[in-house]
Amino acid sequence: MVIRMIPVFLYGKNDKSLSVHLRTALAKNGGVLHISENKFSADPIHTLAHFMLYEFEHAPVFNMDTGIIVFKKELPDHVSLSIPSGFQAIVESDNQPALALLKKLRVPAITCGMSVSDTLSISSHEENSASISLQRDVMNVINEKIEECEITVKMTEEISSYSLLAISAVLLLSDRFQNEIEI
Repeated sequence: MVIRMIPVFLYGKNDKSLSVHLRTALAKNGGVLHISENKFSADPIHTLAHFMLYEFEHAPVFNMDTGIIVFKKELPDHVSLSIPSGFQAIVESDNQPALALLKKLRVPAITCGMSVSDTLSISSHEENSASISLQRDVMNVINEKIEECEITVKMTEEISSYSLLAISAVLLLSDRFQNEIEI
């Protein structure tokens, strides 16, 4: 069995909440090595982190074939991003600038929102849990098909709908997916 660190890129600006919640969720689900433009931190619990989270506002050069890129709600003013074709993108369904960029780059989007046309949607929400609906089949990072399903998400605190859906999408796309997610 090959152990591989899954690269996750968080792109955009002004959304610290998504950053904090994503980092916490990845730490709980296999460990995370977090890199931002001015910070580098390793998960003290996991010797070998399952996820590498790179947070950026200014586009890097991607020298890898596969990865997951999560778009924050707000993009920088001047976007010059090139995403390899093997990447999977997660985006809020009403983020028109990000969707236009992904369409231009021909990168498929996993949309998160409350519409029947979104890939992921919240079907029910309670204080400490939510049910997420995967409304169409997707391929995970190791090229396995994940079929339409309902995913139970256990939460320790209230988070925004997009953060909940984006984090669920990252974990769903990783090979760490179970029918229940804890964030």
